[in-house]
This record gives sequence, structure tokens and C-alpha cells, in this order.
Amino acid sequence: MNNCDLGGREKIRKFLGRFFNIDLVSEQDNFFEKSFVNSLLYMQLVMFIENDFHITILPEDLDLQNFNSINNIMKFIESKNNVKVG
Repeated sequence: MNNCDLGGREKIRKFLGRFFNIDLVSEQDNFFEKSFVNSLLYMQLVMFIENDFHITILPEDLDLQNFNSINNIMKFIESKNNVKVG
């Protein structure tokens, strides 16, 4: 069992919750528009996703749309793994 199983969303929420009150955002809220994520946290988020979900994020994957909400992050991880993420 890997982190793409049912705990995927919770792992992302827990990671982001270290930097801001995650209860203030919904699964579809844009972190950047709400000013919760800056460029430094964006890079930390990318590294977290690579390490914890065991995927390689290529330069062409670094579109903010892939990482601006929990829903979009999950869709991105699913597309990289070709599996449904929890």
C-alpha cells in the first residue's frame, strides 16, 4: 500500500496544514488566489509530492494548475500514476 491509497488527500492536507490553517480551504479552493501558498512553499509542495507519492515531476508538469488545489493535486498524481487516488 502506498500513499496514493485512501490517505492521499489527508497526507496533502496534513503537509499544507504545517504552513497554514488547512480548515480555511476546501478541496477545490485555489491556494495561490487565497495567498496561502507562495513560490517557496510551492517548491516545497512539489518536493513533498515527488517524495511521498513516488513520482517524478518534470519541468513541463510545473503548471500552477496542477498544484493550486487539493483536487487538482490529486488529479495530477492520479494522471502520473494512472490510478485513482483517495
